[in-house]
Amino acid sequence: MKILFWQIFLIVFAVLVVLFVIKIIKKMKMKNKLKITILFLTIISYSCSDNNLVLQEEKLTKEKIIQHLKKRNNNYTFHDDSTFFLNKKETKLPEPIYFDNIEEMDDFLNKMESLSNQTASSVYLTHAPPNDGGAGDNEGYFTKKAYIGGFGVYMNVGFNFVGCSGSNLNSWISGFTLGVSWHHKGGTLSTGSQNNRINFTVTGVMNYNIFVEGIGTVFSQSSTFSDYKPCN
Repeated sequence: MKILFWQIFLIVFAVLVVLFVIKIIKKMKMKNKLKITILFLTIISYSCSDNNLVLQEEKLTKEKIIQHLKKRNNNYTFHDDSTFFLNKKETKLPEPIYFDNIEEMDDFLNKMESLSNQTASSVYLTHAPPNDGGAGDNEGYFTKKAYIGGFGVYMNVGFNFVGCSGSNLNSWISGFTLGVSWHHKGGTLSTGSQNNRINFTVTGVMNYNIFVEGIGTVFSQSSTFSDYKPCN
């Protein structure tokens, strides 16, 4: 949008300058008209050359996108496609999400990072229904779901439990996951000191596959989410 604005501005400006010069030339003698015309064409030539350089400088590149991302979050790890696919057994490359400009990408990432690396507040988490292992059950499979941002991305945590002990901890994302994927790496389950809750923490890597103005960038960020399940 910025480049298009400057292109329109320069065209309008050039037209006004041409009309102004033509008006002046009409009032001059032939000898002076020739000198002014040559000078005018020389100025226009240099002006067009400079404008092309400005437009080239403003053109978005992958390097500029990565530089921008590093400034906003130095915890990002960047990958090229070949490196990413070598690790595909451990890391799933997300389906790409497309943005028209940097501002749209930043808005998306701001929402995604709002809860990353923080304790997931119980305000955002809801217990599974009792028949799926709710807080009142003595044995079963427990799940919790947290909105973590983007355009509707949810973090899910699940584990088996018997009384106030848990096992087989797992995590995954759901919802509108275009542009992102989650690789569960591990976590911890522990019984609270008063034997009234199971504390859990999951760790993993959030992967991003983002295109801005047709330029793709793959990167990731380590994240941690924590909460607890009441035992009764």
